[in-house]
Amino acid sequence: MTLSSQRTRVTPIRGAGASYRRGAKPWLAIAVVIILAVVAYRFLVSHDGSAGNLSLQSTQAANQLAAAGTNNAAPPQRTYQAGTGPLPATSRNPTPTATPAPPPAQSQTNTVTFGSPAPGSAPAPGSNSTATAGSTTASIPSGVAGNTPGNNSPVSLQAGPERRESPGSGTPANTPAPPAAGAAATAGQPTTAPSNTAARPEAFRQGMSLIEQGQLIRGREVLSRLFFSPDNHLSLADSQAIRDTLNSINRELVFSPRVTAGDPVVETYVIQPGDVLARLAPRYKITYQLLQKINQANPRRLYVGQQLKVIKGPLHAIVYKHLFMMDIYAVTADNQRLFISSFSVGLGKEDSTPIGSWRVKPSGKLENPAWTHPATNHYYAPDDPQNPIGEYWIALEGTEDLTRGRNGYGIHGTIEPQSIGQQMSMGCVRLRPADIAQVYELLVDGDSTVEIRP
Repeated sequence: MTLSSQRTRVTPIRGAGASYRRGAKPWLAIAVVIILAVVAYRFLVSHDGSAGNLSLQSTQAANQLAAAGTNNAAPPQRTYQAGTGPLPATSRNPTPTATPAPPPAQSQTNTVTFGSPAPGSAPAPGSNSTATAGSTTASIPSGVAGNTPGNNSPVSLQAGPERRESPGSGTPANTPAPPAAGAAATAGQPTTAPSNTAARPEAFRQGMSLIEQGQLIRGREVLSRLFFSPDNHLSLADSQAIRDTLNSINRELVFSPRVTAGDPVVETYVIQPGDVLARLAPRYKITYQLLQKINQANPRRLYVGQQLKVIKGPLHAIVYKHLFMMDIYAVTADNQRLFISSFSVGLGKEDSTPIGSWRVKPSGKLENPAWTHPATNHYYAPDDPQNPIGEYWIALEGTEDLTRGRNGYGIHGTIEPQSIGQQMSMGCVRLRPADIAQVYELLVDGDSTVEIRP
């Protein structure tokens, strides 16, 4: 019984122990593997020199560095968060990372053209182009034009060699052939070549430079002396350039209420008791209409102490027949002519406008005049829209043997504005309606002179 009872107790114990050992072996193996994996991981991390984890910023920066390696960009700065441990071991690696060599610079150049290219000849963006201006070219490395941000390449503007004649050709390469001798001028184009800048008188360059610097009074004086000099050696183009420049600046210097200090032909007048424009203007040998216009003054509302700008007259005119041009000028105290304004004119048919010296006839200025045609005796009443001489008449009388005694000549308007620049009148000088209105205000009867030149 004892033995039996002992067997009974031992048997289940053995059976249970055997069963436990058979079920525990797989779990024990798994636990060992996990422990070994953790130990191996910690060993590897420790071997790499880091006790913590790399931050997200460090990982992104590393990726950016890898991507930028092919673009020769500077490596981005790595950013690490505080508390993530020491710097990665790569920052302590004494071996420098190899930097790819930059690609060789391309030798493409764009050739800059001095002057305007022919229509339709502009190269496509990004393509190489070659053009010629005279015999000089200039090269700029590709990518420099436009001052691209980040581009530090120097700009090269070295003149190339002269263009030589093409083999077997009598005309220089890339140079248009000159027009045939005696060829007719193209309509609408000047019959004279543009002025050669190098051949311009020094006074021309000096006067233009003074005006560009804002010294309008001095610049006008220099250009006026040159312009009216009988031996100025100016080309037609430079003469017209002076006209255009002085016409522009005189809008302020002469035809505005402002008085510029140092201007020799204008001054300020203070209205006194009893002054009226009609009596003030003759003191300066100008018209009251000009005083009223430049001062924008109401002649009925003048007051004592009011300041007016006055011009020291009289003003005079020169008519150039070959140019169909009238120039108005003043005379300074030192007897120098000072340019004031200019106008295009029409002249007598068959060169019938007589040259010589004239003056505006006393009491010879009329507004809205009547006129009788000398050939047909047809009478045109005032306000007749068909009156050929327009709204203003300035009678002329000769002052020298060549012109003295020649009556019936004058300066007037026209109802045929297309005749300006042509010989279509009966011998008089005619202007457009707006221009004759201004000339009527500028010239004074009895004092203003008119010189008509070939």
